[in-house]
Amino acid sequence: MKLKFDSKFISLLLMLILVITIVHPIGLPVQVSKMTRGSYDLIENLPEGSLVVYFNDASVGGWASVQWLSIAVLQHMMQRPIKIVILTCIVGGEMSVFLTEDYLLPKVDIGGKEYGVDYVHLGFIPGAEITVASLAEDVHKLLVTDYRGNMIDDLPIMDEFKNWEDIDLVFTNGGTLLQSYVRQLYVPYNIQIIGGVQGTSIQLYMPYYEGGQIAGMLCDIKAAGEYELLMGKPSGAIKFSDLLSIAYLLMIGIIIVGNVQDLIARKEET
Repeated sequence: MKLKFDSKFISLLLMLILVITIVHPIGLPVQVSKMTRGSYDLIENLPEGSLVVYFNDASVGGWASVQWLSIAVLQHMMQRPIKIVILTCIVGGEMSVFLTEDYLLPKVDIGGKEYGVDYVHLGFIPGAEITVASLAEDVHKLLVTDYRGNMIDDLPIMDEFKNWEDIDLVFTNGGTLLQSYVRQLYVPYNIQIIGGVQGTSIQLYMPYYEGGQIAGMLCDIKAAGEYELLMGKPSGAIKFSDLLSIAYLLMIGIIIVGNVQDLIARKEET
């Protein structure tokens, strides 16, 4: 008997399986990759008082792919005794600022950190790569206020952030300016960079990672789930990892059954 896989049937079956997985997570085993472990260790081993620049470069369209990764990394930073400067300078960065204020910071437990002392949101600084270069030279020449309207000269954290010499690590959750960070921050100043990118574009940046220009690489929701496990705080990424794994297994199963049926049909014809 030959099974026929109607597209509507497959869609309904997939939807049913995903709903069941959401209601009753399976908890499939997750193996932490070398890339994720390396990125986690870079932040975990930062000395007390280190300063990290967090570029929230995710677009609205790409946010779904990197939101859990972005949250997990920022949560890890908030748990460490380090300083965090959040900003973006990508084209269209106004929406990235919106994502930071409404979808990133509200989902992170800041613990005992104080705004303006331990972390700050500088908002959108237009200029893309030119801004990155200027930021390394003198950030105080670029800004007068932070995103919330505070004078940066009145913020204690900005007393510790003048130029490239004060930056211990850079993180970005988008690939838009990742190469720019390599050119403007790693090449001249040897500042370590962690790149968080969508799975569809990671092949563009792997040569930089393998060549050492990018110190850490995180890819999509899979890395986010691994990162949550390393922090000991499983959250949304683990659940979505289950969903993706189940969906992939279903598709693989359908492909296998279809190929087996095709082989049997060919043998019967001969």
